[in-house]
Amino acid sequence: MFKINKKFKFLFTSSILAASIPFTAVSCLYENDKTVVYAKSFIKENGFLDKERVANKNNKVLVEFENNLYTTNFLTYDFSSINLRFKFNRIEINNKHLSTKLENLLDIKDKSISIIQSKYSELQRMVKQGKEDYQKYLTNNPSRNEQNTNDIKLLLNENDLVLNDFDKKVELVKEKINEYYNKNKGTKTLKEILKLDSEDREETEAIKNEKFIKSNLSSILNVNVYDLSLEKLDLVITHDQIEEILENFVKNTPWAAYYFWFKHEKTATDKSSYKPIADMLTFDKASLSYIIEFSPLIINNGIPSSIFQIIRDKVQNKFANKIKKTESKEVLRTVWDEFIKIAPSYNVKSDLIESTDQGITSGFGPIHLAKGVNSATGNKDDKFKVFNEALSNEETPEFLQNPMKYLEMNIDKVFLEEKEHNVLIEIQKRKSNIDGLKKQISNSKDKKQINNWKSEIRREERAIKNAENKLLSVDKFRKDAALVLGQLKKSPDSSDLKSKLEKIKEPFKKDIETVTKRLEEGIEISQTSHFSLANLFSNLLFLNGVYKTQVIKGYEIEPVLTNDRVTDNSTLEPRKIYKYWVEFEENGKWYIFDVYKMLKSQQSTNTEKVNIDDYISQSIGNLKIDEHYVNNANVK
Repeated sequence: MFKINKKFKFLFTSSILAASIPFTAVSCLYENDKTVVYAKSFIKENGFLDKERVANKNNKVLVEFENNLYTTNFLTYDFSSINLRFKFNRIEINNKHLSTKLENLLDIKDKSISIIQSKYSELQRMVKQGKEDYQKYLTNNPSRNEQNTNDIKLLLNENDLVLNDFDKKVELVKEKINEYYNKNKGTKTLKEILKLDSEDREETEAIKNEKFIKSNLSSILNVNVYDLSLEKLDLVITHDQIEEILENFVKNTPWAAYYFWFKHEKTATDKSSYKPIADMLTFDKASLSYIIEFSPLIINNGIPSSIFQIIRDKVQNKFANKIKKTESKEVLRTVWDEFIKIAPSYNVKSDLIESTDQGITSGFGPIHLAKGVNSATGNKDDKFKVFNEALSNEETPEFLQNPMKYLEMNIDKVFLEEKEHNVLIEIQKRKSNIDGLKKQISNSKDKKQINNWKSEIRREERAIKNAENKLLSVDKFRKDAALVLGQLKKSPDSSDLKSKLEKIKEPFKKDIETVTKRLEEGIEISQTSHFSLANLFSNLLFLNGVYKTQVIKGYEIEPVLTNDRVTDNSTLEPRKIYKYWVEFEENGKWYIFDVYKMLKSQQSTNTEKVNIDDYISQSIGNLKIDEHYVNNANVK
């Protein structure tokens, strides 16, 4: 049996340990828990923090954005899984640092407004100077042109809109002021109108004027305009700068597979419905802001914590608790050896190259059934229970090695829906009914009705007693089954013990058949994709100190015989056979690991250990790299 420290689950039943949580909040009694120790070490050193920064040091806003990116929560580690996810999925950056507020552009009298010319001239000057300085900027910087300075042009255009909007609204407001006082006989001064609240009032023509004047006049008293003078143009935040920072952040990490898929999907010639992540970099035209989002769309995509801890312990023991590892191949070997012990039946569907419905977790087996959780919602659900109590992190790895065998040898822990669960619900309902009846009795003076209620209480109490007697047989079943199972572990071939166990199970046959069928169906659908397998190993390497590793998609060309329905002639047509592999770096050299091929080889031999070196290479041979990943692949 594989063992992990499970103390933590009693402290936080649903807590999350993320890379930047304040650990002062954790009881000192749990400081040495493996979960806390790992999370603390990850804060201090990991493959993201190991990178060199690329933001222009002269642009404080850009540097702050990059720092924010590197210090966000990128590790989620709880009692069910460990995942490279971002707690704060959305980061924004814009050019508000170049925005200048021009105040009090209008002189407001009781019944009229006029432009304060000095303030208005400053607005005009800034708009005009921005355009002139932009042309100087292009002249002084030969590498800049109309095409690669789009972000500056957007700000220049915004300044034009501000000026034009101001001019139009001044004229419109003047017209409404004239209409308000001369046509609709308005009585309030303009300053009084500006102070009006937005309460609902009868919609007279004068009130309509007041609302229009307040709304539009308020919007042009002060305006924001971008300072695009020559010395400020190098401080404009651009798409290219953000893309460079983001690309550097994810480069050669498990996140690269998501990012480069997103970056090249729109221009890719081979389209599909597969979308592993929401758009990672978008532009909001309303706020002129760039939005960076980290929202993977793959379900069940974490590594079970119990499994990760076992692998992590083995790696750390072998490498004397070093955090960053340089012996990448040896780390991979250790990770593989532990993985195949824990999950020899890790299930990758042969024709499922990628999927958003079946992530990393799905390949390990029906973990959700071991926990009694609906995999679609993540919530506890009796329809997904196999065991009376959810298996602990200590028990789960053993269950995953052979779920059916585990159930058979732990039948005393089985979930008995009809014989126990429904009986407990019945008891609870009857007790609630008794409580309600007692409350009615205490509030009533009708003796006849009170006697009827008391009779009903006695009936409910008798029913509860009968139900509790049924539960005694359940307790006996669990104790008797546990005793025989213990004996069977010592004498697994004893036919007498097996026969005895079958007799003990007989009264509960229906419930046992229900959960057995549930488990069989769970095993059948617990499959994952080629991508998720490769992603699992890239994550295991990265989280165990191999800081340069990523997943690459590629294909090989295979001739396929096709028939022409009209001529009935057969021809050989080339077809792309897609696959994923893991890239990793060791001492400046890059390697690929064909993890799917190795897994299938190992599973086909069963007993014989496959040599991992046969599946590691510095060349992709006849393989071609998919168009999404050509630019970031290191082995070509």
